[in-house]
Amino acid sequence: PPGDIAVRQSSDIVAVEDPRIATALRFIRQHATEQIDVNRVAREAALSRTVLERRMKALIGRSPGEEINRIRFAAVEKLLTQTNLTLDAIAARCGFTHPQYMAEAFRKRTSLTPGEFRRTKSV
Repeated sequence: PPGDIAVRQSSDIVAVEDPRIATALRFIRQHATEQIDVNRVAREAALSRTVLERRMKALIGRSPGEEINRIRFAAVEKLLTQTNLTLDAIAARCGFTHPQYMAEAFRKRTSLTPGEFRRTKSV
């Protein structure tokens, strides 16, 4: 992992030396599937958006927006493979306002439509 972070294998929690970035990451992980944005994360971490973005990129190699989306899409993948929920329901549960945007962004990330992903990855 980049920078001053340590991955604890037992819980897959990333520990960072910067307490404000740790606060931001904790907030993102707890609320990513809600309709949060980078400005809200910056307020929670008591940092300007610019400082938050710069420090996160340096410490974990991802911007706050990228981290929010990483967690949201992990939740989408889990729901696609473990439930029969509709795309509308999955989008709502994962913090996306528009199911069509979620589906298009998912396809760009995985090269599969959500339906194709569900068919090929379901247990």
